[in-house]
Amino acid sequence: MYKITQELLQFELIRPSYSPYAAPALLVAKHDGTWR
Repeated sequence: MYKITQELLQFELIRPSYSPYAAPALLVAKHDGTWR
C-alpha cells in the first residue's frame, strides 16, 4: 500500500492531509483471491 500511495502522490492524484479526522484504508480479499 505504501508504494501505491507514493506513486499517487508523485502523479498528484492525491495529496497529504493534516486533518485530525481520518478513515482507515482497508484491503478486503475478493473471491478470486485478489484485493479490493
